Amino acid sequence: MSKLISTILRLVILLSIVNIMGSCSDDKDVAPTTKLSITVTDSEGNTLPQVMVSIYTTKVDWEQDTNGLTATTNSEGAATFDDLQPISYFINSEKNESNNWFGTIETSILMEATTNEVSVQLTESLATILTGKTQRVWQIKDISFDGFSLFEDVDACEKDDSFVFQREGKGTVDRGEGRCFEGDDNSDFTWSFTDQEQTLLLENAEGTSAISILSIKKEQLKLQIPTPIEGELVPLDYEFEVIQ
Repeated sequence: MSKLISTILRLVILLSIVNIMGSCSDDKDVAPTTKLSITVTDSEGNTLPQVMVSIYTTKVDWEQDTNGLTATTNSEGAATFDDLQPISYFINSEKNESNNWFGTIETSILMEATTNEVSVQLTESLATILTGKTQRVWQIKDISFDGFSLFEDVDACEKDDSFVFQREGKGTVDRGEGRCFEGDDNSDFTWSFTDQEQTLLLENAEGTSAISILSIKKEQLKLQIPTPIEGELVPLDYEFEVIQ
């Protein structure tokens, strides 16, 4: 009988040890992790469900859309990421022509073992179409006057010209491989909008030009640029396309 009692006691002790070990294991499984909850709103502050949100550990990855983590906002407009590092993350979110590129794109350093909350607002801006995330290269596709194309008469050295618009309000005129004359070098400019984004102001060493915006779409840009022809400034319509 004493032997039986001893055996039972050993089993009870063994089961207790197993339960304790299992309890410790469970505690490890439910240990809090570093999370990030991103709430996406429109320009009026309304939350946006079913919108994709991506996060990146570096700005280069954000710019190139590589090595990111992606989640979709729930019915309350929040996208949650789990098991993150206690670092800052770059955020990208887009819906149609709206995005967060000119708003909040980077979080602060995340606090460990808690849910960090961030809000981003998606806005539709001509600037984001003009520059993309960081910059866009627009090349001349057509030049016309009063609806008639003049592109066939344009010198080949001008046809390969392109405009590089950068998000910091800077840009470059790239003359391409063909130069029309000696000293026809690339030139830098600054840009901004005025007249409720109906006019594009370009400023360089020679002065400031006010250029009427005919239309700006994701892959197409139309401007009316006063162009010197035989000593007079003639308003020509320039059409550009994105090449990079």
